[in-house]
Amino acid sequence: KISLPTLQYCYELHLKDNVLLRGKWRLDFVVTQNGTVQNVEVTGLDMYDVAFEECMVQKIQQWTFQELPHDQPVGKSITFRPGW
Repeated sequence: KISLPTLQYCYELHLKDNVLLRGKWRLDFVVTQNGTVQNVEVTGLDMYDVAFEECMVQKIQQWTFQELPHDQPVGKSITFRPGW
């Protein structure tokens, strides 16, 4: 399932290194038939922070979903800001 707290962990971790870290990111990935996640891409729409984006990719790759009849692409935008 989509676990926003795991992404919030990445945000708070990297906010310590970059106090200006905030904005919107696009999450794209594929949920496979067996419920695992593949082809994860995280793209900064308002700003760019490689370490933060890599942390999110690692967390998203660990997510699991229920089995599906076929692979399902997922796209979601998420906004991060201090106090979120």
